[in-house]
Amino acid sequence: GLRSSSTITSTSTSDTVTQSVIATDSATATTTDTVTITVTKPESLEERVRRQMKANFKSLPSPPWPQLDHSTAQAIANGILVGFNTTDINSNTDIDINTDTDIPTMFNNTIVTAYYAFESKHSVKEYTNWMKGLLQTSDPMIVFLQPNTPWVDIIKQHRKHAPTIIATLEFEKLVMSTTFTKEFWDWQHQIDTERLVHKSSGVYKIWNEKLIFLYNAILLNPFQTTGYAWMDIGYFRQIRDAPEPQTPLIKVNYTHPNNSMNPTTKATTTTNDMSHKNSIPVPQNKVLLLHVRNDPLDSIARVNIAGNAFYGTSQAFLNLYTKYYHTFWDWIHNHHKFIGSDQFVITETCRRHKEVCYPYFAGRFRSWFALSAVVMGKKPITEISPHYLFKDDENGNGKNDNVKNGNVNVEIPPNTSQLDVDVQVPQGQRITYCTTTGGSDSDKEIDVVVPVEECKQ
Repeated sequence: GLRSSSTITSTSTSDTVTQSVIATDSATATTTDTVTITVTKPESLEERVRRQMKANFKSLPSPPWPQLDHSTAQAIANGILVGFNTTDINSNTDIDINTDTDIPTMFNNTIVTAYYAFESKHSVKEYTNWMKGLLQTSDPMIVFLQPNTPWVDIIKQHRKHAPTIIATLEFEKLVMSTTFTKEFWDWQHQIDTERLVHKSSGVYKIWNEKLIFLYNAILLNPFQTTGYAWMDIGYFRQIRDAPEPQTPLIKVNYTHPNNSMNPTTKATTTTNDMSHKNSIPVPQNKVLLLHVRNDPLDSIARVNIAGNAFYGTSQAFLNLYTKYYHTFWDWIHNHHKFIGSDQFVITETCRRHKEVCYPYFAGRFRSWFALSAVVMGKKPITEISPHYLFKDDENGNGKNDNVKNGNVNVEIPPNTSQLDVDVQVPQGQRITYCTTTGGSDSDKEIDVVVPVEECKQ
């Protein structure tokens, strides 16, 4: 019989491997057959995430005020990806990522956080220690940082174990830095009753940027999650309060489509099971927040809601975004109020818009870090805070202690419907604080917060 042999040659690119198999008759040295096989390399999770973000970025709607462009989304899309080790991910989730479909649903929640170092009420050394607790969790995370700083390498080191996007964005290019002028922030610092504690207007910008970070994370949705969370990077002041290393922080389900609308429904929050039996009674259209203080309406610096952590579905956060910045604009434009603290603004937002907020009461006030125990499944949540003062509950008809018990004399602000009609945010415009004349029929000078183009010098 004829003796035969075969020769295999291979060529490859980053996406494919091509093998040519040539069968040869050894007696006559003639080629009898040639077969070419092209095998496509499996797309890695990191490549898939980048592709998904690129596709989502192209379909972004016009940015809502106070955003003027897509710089924040661009920072995420161009971010540094770390922690995408497929072996570790598969061992934790039992999901095969080497499929032809889009990013598999292997994650339930995306945590968004940020750190910009500047003079504030807490030191850089404190934040360096505090951030370790949050960074050791296994939930996918998006971290906003100043580019070309040591913090980028620090986050890389601490997030090798879990999918993470480091979104580098210059502080000067944040929405709060670009939409609002220096004159505006100087004025805000001047009227801040705690300006000696806050030290500069830098913290005001970060605090009011949180929902903008979340908004863009939601629209790009790199990890294909239905749940989102904002957590201050220094949330866990004591490492013992943080989850065990390389375990998820969020162990309850606040994204289940059948979450009860009945605030008295008992919740079961004791396991890492993300099924409906482990859901908590937070409607999908509301953000879970902490009712941390019970300041009355006439307080100069009224705080009812803590600003260090929020949890909810993507839709809940998009709803809150709109209401928050409407309230923000109403306060600065119509009432010349201090908005530097996001806790002031979100407290008033929730008062006006009960439909977007679910404040949780931990059993006592000033338990600033109590909300993490709820989402970690350590404490049950059975109802919305019975003490929170919503607009619908005012005039003594609701449950808020300050009104119901008649302990304070409060001036009730305009009702919600009037506020909604009056508030029209200046879409696409930069804002400043200036002194101008009262109009064509008046030479009287007045201080105003208006779009830059309307400021008459």
